Amino acid sequence: MGVESNSIVLFGSLSQFTHITLKCLIRQNLPLRAIVLAAYSPSDDHPSAEKSSIFYTRSHPIVELANSNDLPICYFVGDNAQLITFLHLHAASIFLLSCYPKKLPQSITQLPARCMNIHPSKLPKFRGADPIFWQLRSGETETGVTLHEVTDSIDAGAILWFTPVTYPAGARLKTIQLILLKEAIAGLEQLLTAPLEDWRAQPQNHSNASWHPAPCREDYTINCELNAQLAFNFICAYSESSFPIAIDDGNTTYRVKDAIHIIPIDDPLGSINASESISVQFVDGTVIFLLNDKV
Repeated sequence: MGVESNSIVLFGSLSQFTHITLKCLIRQNLPLRAIVLAAYSPSDDHPSAEKSSIFYTRSHPIVELANSNDLPICYFVGDNAQLITFLHLHAASIFLLSCYPKKLPQSITQLPARCMNIHPSKLPKFRGADPIFWQLRSGETETGVTLHEVTDSIDAGAILWFTPVTYPAGARLKTIQLILLKEAIAGLEQLLTAPLEDWRAQPQNHSNASWHPAPCREDYTINCELNAQLAFNFICAYSESSFPIAIDDGNTTYRVKDAIHIIPIDDPLGSINASESISVQFVDGTVIFLLNDKV
């Protein structure tokens, strides 16, 4: 099958980030040809342990959205030959990665398509897994979203497009992702106004790079040395995380469900504890949290 000009194959995972990306691509009526998911096919027979992993699904919003828009899906967990056949069948000029958890093999990156990734940070800062988490965990208030070329080094490819974004105070993770991905797809639309051969990429300054691994359970515990607003932002964003969120005040570690309110440091109310909430003093103010239980 011939390659449609500026057509796209989306590479992603069974994640909210990929789901929002797919929604944005469809909403903007961009020329999406197919989807590659890092997941086991529902029709495959796998041990029950594998079926319970993030790489297996019988029904998922991404799959349902793709099916309702007649988009073919390739479930890819390591069979390069199967994937190459699929990509030849649904030939596209752009491979767009969005929260794709695997490093693409050279047999894929060497195909005649422009391979690019959506990365929610101002590269080269915060390379690696879950950059939104690490930026909020580090107290960043300014971020951005980058479209960059895919190379053998993860998140190190030349930058095709970038725009800055300010984190909205107290936003949920889904809202943050939606803001960033709307910007990313708008950036892709800008790129698509020019022929692929005219795209210009700016090499990253690798000397300024930072990298983080996937967050582990311990990373979801924060201490009281943070700015109150930044602690509030982090807890609001990750209140629905699969890992428990916790606050360590130096004496006790509390598991919390959500952040409720910020009290300025000079507010006479001070610290007020209730059966379902707790106030924690940070460096410049107090945050009221909805309490889960002690860890």
